[in-house]
Amino acid sequence: MKRHTNYKTWRNKISDSMSESALAEVIKELIDELGDAHAYVESDDDSFFAMNNIKWEQFKSRMIKEGFSQQTEFLSFHDFFQALNKKRNKIISSYLDKKHPPLKLNRSLLWASLPHEINYLSIDDMSEYTAEETIQADIKEVDRAIQYIMPMLTNAKGLVIDLRWNSGGYDIVSLRLLSYFIDKPLLVGSKSYRTENGFSKPESIIVHPATFDRYLGSIVVLTSGITMSAAESFLLGLAAREQVTIIGEPSNGGFSDSLPKQLPNGWSFTLSNERYFDSNGENYEYRGYPVEKNFEYLNASDLKGKKDSALIEAMKILK
Repeated sequence: MKRHTNYKTWRNKISDSMSESALAEVIKELIDELGDAHAYVESDDDSFFAMNNIKWEQFKSRMIKEGFSQQTEFLSFHDFFQALNKKRNKIISSYLDKKHPPLKLNRSLLWASLPHEINYLSIDDMSEYTAEETIQADIKEVDRAIQYIMPMLTNAKGLVIDLRWNSGGYDIVSLRLLSYFIDKPLLVGSKSYRTENGFSKPESIIVHPATFDRYLGSIVVLTSGITMSAAESFLLGLAAREQVTIIGEPSNGGFSDSLPKQLPNGWSFTLSNERYFDSNGENYEYRGYPVEKNFEYLNASDLKGKKDSALIEAMKILK
C-alpha cells in the first residue's frame, strides 16, 4: 500500500506541461527521499545531475564544518579535499617501518610494512587499475600485484587492509582479491534481484581460493562511511573468513549493483535493484556493515594530533 501511496504523491508533482528545469527539481527531491547510494539521474547534455549518497553527504558536511570552514588556505572544497587526502597519507606514512619502503603497486593498491612484522595493504578502488580500464585488465593486474607482494604477506604476523577511501568498482575484481586470502571455497553471502512480483530467490556467492600462494593469517580491516559497493562485497567476504576484525565506521550501505535505464526525454538514470546478504543471511543495505570498534574517519582530533587512531588500534590487535 505504501508503495502505491508514494507513487501517487510523486506522480502528482509532475505534468506534461512542466519545464525540464521544474522536472529536475522534483527529481532532486525524489533522489534525496530515496537515499539510494546507487541512484542518480543525468541529463543527456550533462547540464543536470542528481545523486544523494547520504553517508558521503554527511562526511562532506562534517569536513566542511570541522575543516574547510575553519581555514583560509584553500578556496574550493575540492582543493581542500585533495589536500586532506595528502595529509591522511602523510599521517599513515608516519607509522610505516622505515627499513622497508612502501610499494605503490598501481593507482589503487599500496603495500607497506608496519612495526612488529605487520603488513599494511591500502585498496582505494575496485576498478581502473590500469590505463586499459577494462575488467579483464583489472583482474590481470590484481594477480600481478598480489602475487608480487605475497612473499612479504606470507611472512607477516598480521595484516591491516585499509578500505576507508574505497568507493567501489567491480565485484568481480573485489572477489578476485578475496581469493588470495582464503584456503577453501568461501560462502561470501547471496543476492537476489528485483522482479515484477518482488525479489528472486537468493543466489549464493561462493569464492574459490587462488591457485597461487595465499595469506591466511589474522586481518584487521579499516572501514568508513565512504567504503561502498564492490568494496563492501570484499568486506562481506572478509567478514565470512576466520581471524578477521573490522573496525572504523560502518560501511556506506551501497551494496546493490546499479540498474541503468533511460527516461523518455533522453535522461539516463540508475537504481539499486538487488538485495545483498552476508553469510548469515543478514542484509546491510543503507545501514552499512557494522564494526567491532568505532573510529570516526578523518576526525578533527586525529588530524590536529597527526595520528590515526584506527590504525593504532589495528596494530594493537595484531601485535
